[in-house]
Amino acid sequence: MPFTHLHTHTEYSLLDGSNKIKEYVARVKELGMTAAAITDHGVLQSFPDAFGAAKKYDIKFIPGCEGYLIEDSAQLVERADDRDFHGATFVVVDVETTGLSPAKDAIIEIGAVRVENGELAGEYSQLVNPNRPLPERITELTGITGAMLAD
Repeated sequence: MPFTHLHTHTEYSLLDGSNKIKEYVARVKELGMTAAAITDHGVLQSFPDAFGAAKKYDIKFIPGCEGYLIEDSAQLVERADDRDFHGATFVVVDVETTGLSPAKDAIIEIGAVRVENGELAGEYSQLVNPNRPLPERITELTGITGAMLAD
C-alpha cells in the first residue's frame, strides 16, 4: 500500500529544512508514493513550486504549515512594546472553529490583518459554512450564529 510522508520541511523552513522541493517530489514518485505533504515552519513560499512539481510527477500535494500560535493576544501586545516593528510587514491570521478537535470540528471563520510599518494595511474576513449545526457555546464565544453561516 502506498504511503505518504506527512512531515517534511523544505529549504524554506529556516534552519530546519534542506529539501529541494523538486528533488523531494521526484523522490516521492520514485518510491511509489501517491501523495506528498510539506509542513514548513511559518511559511507558505514552497507551495507554488510544490504544486507545480506534484503536477509534473502526477502525485497529490498536501499543503501544510506549522504555525506559531500564542495563548492570548494580550501577551503579544505586552511583548510588542519591546520589539521594533518599524519597517516590518507581517500578517496575523485567526480562525474560529466549531470546537477544539481538529478531527471532528470545522473552521467557521478565517480572518487576517496585514501590518506594514506598524500600520494596518489590509484586512480579510471570510465566514465558512461548516454544513452542521453550530454549538451554542461557540456562538457565545465568537458572536457568530448559524444563520450567519447558512449561505
